[in-house]
Amino acid sequence: MDKKRSIEVVTNEKEMFKSILAGDIKYHLDEITDCEMELSHQKDLLIERVWKDYWAVEHAVPNMWECPESPFGTCAYHKFDDSAWDDCLFCHDPYERK
Repeated sequence: MDKKRSIEVVTNEKEMFKSILAGDIKYHLDEITDCEMELSHQKDLLIERVWKDYWAVEHAVPNMWECPESPFGTCAYHKFDDSAWDDCLFCHDPYERK
């Protein structure tokens, strides 16, 4: 004996809207993140063109201090000449200043 199977589809417009909206928001937040990463990369490339020692500058590590004088927006320290991070290349404050 063949039994017919039926699939019941329940649609809840509110839940569907929330799901679509959440997907759209995630998609656009991912786009923003990608754009911010690309902007940071392009900024680094521009700085590298005019600053030959840029590769030796440490500026993109967690917990960096804000530095209005820096083109990165954070303090930067020379990896080799200032391994103790005592002298920001722009504001000249030590890393522990705050």
